[in-house]
Amino acid sequence: MVHYLDFSERFSQIDKSKIKITDLQRFAEIKSIQDQITDYFKCPHKEIDTYLFASTDKFGITETHGDGEGVFLLSTFGKVVYNIYYTVDNFKSILMEKGDMLYIPPHMYHSAMPLGPRVIISIGVERKPNDK
Repeated sequence: MVHYLDFSERFSQIDKSKIKITDLQRFAEIKSIQDQITDYFKCPHKEIDTYLFASTDKFGITETHGDGEGVFLLSTFGKVVYNIYYTVDNFKSILMEKGDMLYIPPHMYHSAMPLGPRVIISIGVERKPNDK
């Protein structure tokens, strides 16, 4: 099955060697992956957003940032190193290859350093205010 990806400003951002496509849950296959993750990790009834991040080369580095939600990262193509920061001087580097999944808790600072072209699916699971 082939899907047309809408590269309009509504669904995507393209900046030099980085591509971000938003609202992937509009595709049944991605919605199915979201549902499997939320069922397996017992986090249903949450706000979930799925994005695709791609880099065309090793210069598609993401800046160090923390997300307001927990993020499941699923590597689908290429290799990328994620730096997970516990403090400014204390971090762990994790190599992700096709088929690897990584969970980053809310507000945990991290950055991505592609080792070449790469594609990552990012599934953000936001806790609702009444969740514990």
